[in-house]
Amino acid sequence: MNPEAQHLFNDTQATFATTSAQTSFETAMHSFLDGDGNPRPQRSTGKSPSSLSRFYNKALWNLQAFNQHLQKTALSRILTARNKARGQARTVEAALDLSTLEKTGDFPDLPVSVFNAVLGLHVVVLYVMVGNERQPFSFAIWKGKGFATPVMLALALLKQLKRALPAGISVRALADTGFGSGAFVDGGTKLGFHVVTGMPCDRTTVQGKRLDQLSVRGSKVDLTCCSTPVWVSWYRLKLKDGKFEWRYVVSTKP
Repeated sequence: MNPEAQHLFNDTQATFATTSAQTSFETAMHSFLDGDGNPRPQRSTGKSPSSLSRFYNKALWNLQAFNQHLQKTALSRILTARNKARGQARTVEAALDLSTLEKTGDFPDLPVSVFNAVLGLHVVVLYVMVGNERQPFSFAIWKGKGFATPVMLALALLKQLKRALPAGISVRALADTGFGSGAFVDGGTKLGFHVVTGMPCDRTTVQGKRLDQLSVRGSKVDLTCCSTPVWVSWYRLKLKDGKFEWRYVVSTKP
């Protein structure tokens, strides 16, 4: 393990209050990775599977300290990369993703729900990037219908990032069509971010045209779903079956 990784490991391990939890954390990390990205379960000595299960499911983690430490580390790496970059490469990119951990069985303590016909734990994750440097920053769990929507969770994560970053840093928020809504465009713009997001093709302009009826890439339009003017483009996405599908993207800057 290189010195930087060892330092991160030690600081993260220290967020656990008891020696038992610190040992379980070390064993869990060894069971996942051994420096080359390949699982190494044979390294999991000293802790039985049942004790690790208790660590994952029963132990009282100090999640606030754990998350704050990881966020501080992520931003430190991102700002270091930004200081080395020049021009447009200095823009910090905030990428949002909705990932599903599929679940079967009973999980009374988890907000398991159905989204896009999949039963599981649905997690909105925010990554921060500069150039080739990419770090996970924070996450939020969608609890299902009747609770905060994925778009609302995404905007809350962006607010966290804005509070954590030094003032005056340019941020571009990136999201796929799953977040493509007027609420996301307007909310990200109010935070002072440049927003780029996928948008469903049936969104209409104030003149009554759908996005898939536009003929000039890069056109500036006013959409009925948001109050922020946007520029529109599109591309052809190749699907797994060899067919193609048109995808539409809007940006709050040309």
